[in-house]
Amino acid sequence: MSAVIANALIANRVLREGTGNEIISKLNEIDGTDLSLKEVLGTVAGNVHEYDLDVINAKDQETGEPVYILVNKEASEAAKRATLFDAGEIELFKAILDTLYSPETNSPRDRFSISMGLIRDLLDDEIKKRYSYAETKYVIERLVSLGWLTKYVRQGDEIIAPSLRTLAELNSYLQEQYGQEGTDTYRKCAGCNQVFTIGRQCTTEGCRLRLHNKCAEIYFRGRDESNQKCGLCGADFTTALTVHPLS
Repeated sequence: MSAVIANALIANRVLREGTGNEIISKLNEIDGTDLSLKEVLGTVAGNVHEYDLDVINAKDQETGEPVYILVNKEASEAAKRATLFDAGEIELFKAILDTLYSPETNSPRDRFSISMGLIRDLLDDEIKKRYSYAETKYVIERLVSLGWLTKYVRQGDEIIAPSLRTLAELNSYLQEQYGQEGTDTYRKCAGCNQVFTIGRQCTTEGCRLRLHNKCAEIYFRGRDESNQKCGLCGADFTTALTVHPLS
């Protein structure tokens, strides 16, 4: 049973709790067992540790659904050699992340997303010299297909944003590069303390309060609209800005 869940994680890197429970339910019925998803994931995590992999818990920022993500624990030489991207493509990916997290992209409001048509124009000149538009688009499509970026479509325009996999597996890198010691654009949800790129943002300029939508529901549960105030600056949070690639 653990092999089936492990294969699902290896294939997709991200397993949603609902999908995992459906798989476990069917396997329990076939095998006559009564295992939970948590038990099976524990076995999987133990089995992959020797390969410098781990299974971590996160959640979907939009729905709040728990998700389980297979991540590299360390960049060993073997892992580096096994990567599906060459050094130049990794450099381009880092440049794309720089653009997604740049102060220009996220001012005066958070966005963490960019139109596919604009992204190359926003990359620095050195990157643009080395990669044509077609090459940049090809690498982005590969990053999307392998779960490193998420693509949305808004009125025919393709929008690129960080994926669940990137936010989980590269979280330390994102904090180092874009936290207060870097560009100071990395954000966390005040409700769950997990990374924030989708949800609601206080309207007060400079206020750092961010809440995922589900966390906002919990945060303000039982309060009428007149009492839904920002916990940091006291501003009316019913008019909070929506942060989403499609907004």
